[in-house]
Amino acid sequence: MNAFEPPWCIAGGWAIDLWLGRLTRNHADVEVAIFREDQITLRDFLHDWTFRAIAADGTPRVLRDRQLLMLPVHELQARNRQGREIEFLLNECDTVDWIYRRDARIRWPRDAWTVRGAFGVPVLVPHLVLLYKSKSPRPQDELDFRTAVPELAPELRRWLAEALRLANVHHPWLQQLI
Repeated sequence: MNAFEPPWCIAGGWAIDLWLGRLTRNHADVEVAIFREDQITLRDFLHDWTFRAIAADGTPRVLRDRQLLMLPVHELQARNRQGREIEFLLNECDTVDWIYRRDARIRWPRDAWTVRGAFGVPVLVPHLVLLYKSKSPRPQDELDFRTAVPELAPELRRWLAEALRLANVHHPWLQQLI
């Protein structure tokens, strides 16, 4: 991905570990976030990979050449000839902001949606990772939350708390952010 010119970053649990600079748990896959507007550029860049769109119900479907995916589809799976798979997550944005796909009121400056993690790898900022993980937290999401929150700057904890209030005013993580 180093030669891929549009913005990209590692997302999910690996983003938390790379941001912290240490391995905190086992990971089942690698998730890479890009902006939705760059999906055709990505498929051109990985032209010898096979791409499948993952529907909201988890059903995969092979993509046609220049097919542009729109919401609610936000996940692409790519597989190369050797069987290696990468999951790409399509992120919403406008010219100024990254936009949370589940609630467009929740925004973060587009030019600050990533930071450099361990080894200089671009990672999704941890408060956005946790926001995504907050929808239906699995045990690994709960662990990522407990691991990352103590390391978040106070202003980022406040931002995450406000975003969670907008998305789900009764979210159990809110008590731990205050």
